[in-house]
Amino acid sequence: MRIITNLGTEAITYTGAIDGYISVIGFNPTKQLGLVILCSCDEKDITSPEIWQKFLDLPLLFLLHPESGIHQE
Repeated sequence: MRIITNLGTEAITYTGAIDGYISVIGFNPTKQLGLVILCSCDEKDITSPEIWQKFLDLPLLFLLHPESGIHQE
């Protein structure tokens, strides 16, 4: 479990994986906003470490800054 704070906004995230399935969950207690991502894939399916890190960080972008939407340049 990770607790991340960015400019006073807190997000709690947890990731897990087993037998070809990955889950990422996150919660912003201030905004009462949650997000769950379920994927029928495993680390072998995501070959680039950079893409893997973006997949894991996706909930943080949404939970810490929901007003900006989920888009990256």
